[in-house]
Amino acid sequence: MRAETLLLTGATGHLGAAIAREILARPEPPRLRLLLRDERKLATLAAEPEMAALLDCERVVADIRDRPKVEAALLGVDAVIHACHSHEYWCGARHLLEVNVGGARTLAEAVVRQGRVQKVAFIGSYSAHGRRSSTDEMEAARRSSARECSSRSKRLAQEVFLAAAAAGGFRLDIVSPSYLIGPLQIDPTYFGALFHLVLLRPLRWCPPNGINLVDVRDVARAVVDCVAGEQAEGRRVLAAGDNVPLHDLFAAMNREAGFPQTPVRLPDRLFQVLPSLRQFGRFGRHYFRRDHYVEESGLARRYTLEESVRDTLTWARRRPLYRHRGEFLRWLAARYLF
Repeated sequence: MRAETLLLTGATGHLGAAIAREILARPEPPRLRLLLRDERKLATLAAEPEMAALLDCERVVADIRDRPKVEAALLGVDAVIHACHSHEYWCGARHLLEVNVGGARTLAEAVVRQGRVQKVAFIGSYSAHGRRSSTDEMEAARRSSARECSSRSKRLAQEVFLAAAAAGGFRLDIVSPSYLIGPLQIDPTYFGALFHLVLLRPLRWCPPNGINLVDVRDVARAVVDCVAGEQAEGRRVLAAGDNVPLHDLFAAMNREAGFPQTPVRLPDRLFQVLPSLRQFGRFGRHYFRRDHYVEESGLARRYTLEESVRDTLTWARRRPLYRHRGEFLRWLAARYLF
């Protein structure tokens, strides 16, 4: 990579951490500046030998919505990777819009105003890939459940950067991953927490739908390639992996954890109750009944699904979240159900 100053937002998130690792592992890496909210998470990541170099990076501790601090973080910056996206469903739709869309607007406007940044890589979502927001998208997001709002906010934030690139003249690449699997997840989503749960006892049940999984390290490499590239035009990268029924995935997780048990697929009708849960709302029916399958993306991949499952569980073994299943159920209820 050429020597330059690169700002990475969301550096302690699952993908953000993998992006930082990928940058620092390359020959002649850029001067890396991290915009993050919580230095404690950074210290946890840096305890891993492969991530220790994070502590040598410049750091700006700030909320992405803090305009003066975002402006300061951009001083002298040549390129930006925006990997900050809140999945804090338990905080509600308003919070998600403020952080994901409001934060994107704060950063994008600062990039345009300063006029120095030449390249921006925005982390999108497979659900927003190739789609544009409608005029009433923001209002619909405000009225939606937290889970649906998170998905809608990706499209809205993407629109913010597309408009800023048109106004500011910087190159914009959008990398849109499907569901991420792999190590380095400090504060897991519900899906990520299952890899901690299976280390206690086998997964006995699974939802009836499927999912598209891609290794976080493969996506990180695609993101860094965008920033390091010399192409004049921006790129739209659909970072998809293997389409997998959850029945097969949970069975693979059980095997890797040392349990031969094959989980039982739950019937669709049991998920009709999800629209009554405040975090999912009416989006729950769609979320658990639809197969989240993605067409072949052409992403250059190094990690197979088996390797990703193995490395995710290896990470979970080193940093266990729960001592017994009761702790998992309390964690789940506090965040997602009530």
